[in-house]
Amino acid sequence: MSQNNSLTFEICTNQTNPEWDQFISGISSVCHEQSSVWADTMTLSGWNSARVIVKENDKIVCGAQILTIEIPFFGKFGYIQQGPCINSAGNDAVKLMVDQIKEFTKKNKLQFTTVDIAYNLKELPQITEDKDFSPHPDRLPPEAPITSTLLLDLTQDLDTIMAGFKSGRRKSIRSGLKHGLEIRTGTRNDIELLFDLIDQTCKRRDTKPLYPDISFLYKLWDMFAPNNWVVMHIAETDRQPVCASLSFTFGDTFRNSIWGWSGDYVHLNASDVIDWKTICWAKEKGFKYYDFVHLDTISAKAILAGNNHVTQKIKERPHYGSTFYKMRFGGDIIFYPGVYSYFPSKLKKHLFSFAAKFLLNNALVKRIIRSIRRKASHTT
Repeated sequence: MSQNNSLTFEICTNQTNPEWDQFISGISSVCHEQSSVWADTMTLSGWNSARVIVKENDKIVCGAQILTIEIPFFGKFGYIQQGPCINSAGNDAVKLMVDQIKEFTKKNKLQFTTVDIAYNLKELPQITEDKDFSPHPDRLPPEAPITSTLLLDLTQDLDTIMAGFKSGRRKSIRSGLKHGLEIRTGTRNDIELLFDLIDQTCKRRDTKPLYPDISFLYKLWDMFAPNNWVVMHIAETDRQPVCASLSFTFGDTFRNSIWGWSGDYVHLNASDVIDWKTICWAKEKGFKYYDFVHLDTISAKAILAGNNHVTQKIKERPHYGSTFYKMRFGGDIIFYPGVYSYFPSKLKKHLFSFAAKFLLNNALVKRIIRSIRRKASHTT
């Protein structure tokens, strides 16, 4: 531990850190991806982790969890997912944290460290820019997988929440509820069922699953479930699974993160029903917010701009359908502040930026990039 005036900082390299997890779980809208149990899960994909922690009077006030990975021929990289974490920290503490992220980058000989800034930190981009961070080069991994989301305020009563839905969404939910679809919470034994539903969904969409290895889901469950930081909901009819969702219940925000549907029983409106039931469940458990986790930003902006802006090209985007579906739930569209990176070497910054801009069409470079993305495939 080192000291800076009345503040102290430390670098924690423990695989898990209950004190850190307890601290961040008390921050409104904090993301589970900053927890040490998430970092432990990520070891399956080759990531290591460390935490820059700033304390005032021996109490944590801010910090950041940094995932690191080494790519052959390219070196080591750092990645701060949906962070950092700030609670009751003054400017001096935040600046000290940013300085120590830079020092960590240099001491560990990282090519660069990327910060995917959490949506509740609107003022942080200016602070990072003042500390030699700059917008992350386009197309250079790691690219932020989530740049916008939809939030529902669960402090409202359920009638008010539903009144904020588009009329068609309310009609679909009420119609689906009449069919008596059964919704139950799942256990570790249901992970194979969830994985199968995810696989079926991806095959219909002609996309690849975000979690292609079921062992990652088992590890995730084993790390989060003991603290009640994850829950699974399964919709069934006549004991046949129709769809399922896995959500993170970390902090004050319920995040509906992983979802799969068999494609059958379309008339049951299972998606509408399970989403409404999980909204009700999250409110009953005392969560303040319900996060739909991901919108396609280009599609979302076009939808917000009006029908004339929703072109056929927009409709053909892979996540247009899910974005349109989620936005029918009303709520607040949240755009993330941005992604910023610190490069210790200005020369390497120019080289990486040049590679991202001009070399990505090269066949060899494409193979290398695919390798990097496979390594990072479990980061969201």
